[in-house]
Amino acid sequence: MRNVLASALVLGVIGLVVGYFLFAHVGDGYLPLDRLLGISNSFGDRVANALTKMVVDIGVVRRNILISGLVGVVLGFVVSLSGRRRRRR
Repeated sequence: MRNVLASALVLGVIGLVVGYFLFAHVGDGYLPLDRLLGISNSFGDRVANALTKMVVDIGVVRRNILISGLVGVVLGFVVSLSGRRRRRR
């Protein structure tokens, strides 16, 4: 059971990273993680977040990244469970 959870966790993290590189691409770079997570302390950060939201719908980007992470978790479960079944035969 540990191997199943470990592979699901690893592939979930890989899915999040791949999703970030696929969906957080804006212009010449990527959305900073603090803007993506909604962490802002200063007035300048809040203004930058508002301008970013005008260009890119951050909610859609977040959703797409989370979906890719979920696909990684499901893929991790499927791969590790299918590997366990082959070993039993």
